[in-house]
Amino acid sequence: MRSLVLSFRTILRVGKLATLHRWMKKAQKTGILALIRFVCTLKQDLSAVEAAVTQRWSNGPVKGHDN
Repeated sequence: MRSLVLSFRTILRVGKLATLHRWMKKAQKTGILALIRFVCTLKQDLSAVEAAVTQRWSNGPVKGHDN
């Protein structure tokens, strides 16, 4: 599970859609309920997840100013 979580973090940083989709399939095949649920949640708004992977933009600075 740790390996999959770390590789998901890398996917978010590197921005490869093909890698994201392979990761989702691999995570579902593990049989780890938490990962399966996570992938199901990602699929609910897949276009937003794909945008987060491919776009450079972040609302991080805005969130920092809000707090």
